[in-house]
Amino acid sequence: ELNSKSLRAVETAIFAISLEDGVDATDEDCGKSCFHGDGTTSWFDKSFQLKVKEDGNASINIEHSWADAPVPLDMFFTRALPYAEALDETDCIRSANAALLTTRPSQWPAPTLLEWNKTDKVRAAVQHAQAQLSEAIADSDVSVYRCRGLGKPVWKQAKISPDAAIQMAMQLAFRRLAVDPASGPVATYETIGMRQWRMGRTETCRVVSKHSETFVRTAMDGWLKDRSEAKRREAEAALRAACKAHIDYILRGQQGGGVDRHFFGLRMLSPDGSQPDLFKHRLFADSGSTGCFVLSSSNNSYIARPFGGLFGAVMPNGYGICYIPRADEITLCVESKHSCPETNSRRFSEMIEECLRDIATIAGVPDLSGTSKL
Repeated sequence: ELNSKSLRAVETAIFAISLEDGVDATDEDCGKSCFHGDGTTSWFDKSFQLKVKEDGNASINIEHSWADAPVPLDMFFTRALPYAEALDETDCIRSANAALLTTRPSQWPAPTLLEWNKTDKVRAAVQHAQAQLSEAIADSDVSVYRCRGLGKPVWKQAKISPDAAIQMAMQLAFRRLAVDPASGPVATYETIGMRQWRMGRTETCRVVSKHSETFVRTAMDGWLKDRSEAKRREAEAALRAACKAHIDYILRGQQGGGVDRHFFGLRMLSPDGSQPDLFKHRLFADSGSTGCFVLSSSNNSYIARPFGGLFGAVMPNGYGICYIPRADEITLCVESKHSCPETNSRRFSEMIEECLRDIATIAGVPDLSGTSKL
């Protein structure tokens, strides 16, 4: 009964706050602290949890099912956090005193230490969970990487959407690092926002297309081997066709022309064992339609802060990529698994940067060799 009461107090709370020891020295430290920390200070299925370090640096860990990322992140980054940072210590004391003076004491219950009956069975379950979580944390490979000098003005000059350029760079980077580059593309997801629809959430942008594949092959078999002007023009034509197809897919998806949410609804309406053969086909799974996206990505350009967001890889041999095109750089926040010998978050981030520079050159942007790198 004691454990049930304490657990109910946690589970019925709107959100959680964790006052953390230590200070994050780097962006990667901040990402890891917010993403998982040591696993002992987070309630991961809470709607959201604020994490505050000793120096006051705050981050937010979000459970995704109740809302799409722009909702809590806009609330946090553009509203709550700037408001808190604008208050000096005197303002905070004055605001707190005013609240206490104008509020009935019953509205401000004293903090209560939650007690737990730690039986041998409970202790064993906690130790087992802690061991599993520690293993998952140790396996997480996080990289926060800044592609300096490759901000929005570069892509304006190239007359290419920054989002499309980054997605094509990811396709090219993955293939250049693949054990067998001739093995073909992998299922790639990008979020399409559907906020203009009533109760709209997201749709899937399927990044891989015949146009993206033509570009990758044209670049790898042509311009990257023979950097002649003729090969550059050939690669540029393929690049622009791929970028146009990518943006067209996003626009169609925003207008309700996507396919994945329809597939998902049909799958949920089909009890196991009675689903159409399409849903059982290996090609359907390999295409990502069961959520098996090797590259899972999201454009988080609505985050104004220097450090962006972070989420995990969907597949054990894949990457989770949060990217933010900014005025002077592109921020890449990448996660993969140490246990997969084929993935490395830092190496993948560096290759994406190299491919972005190649794409800018292919698009006719003057030499970028003088721009700073991380």
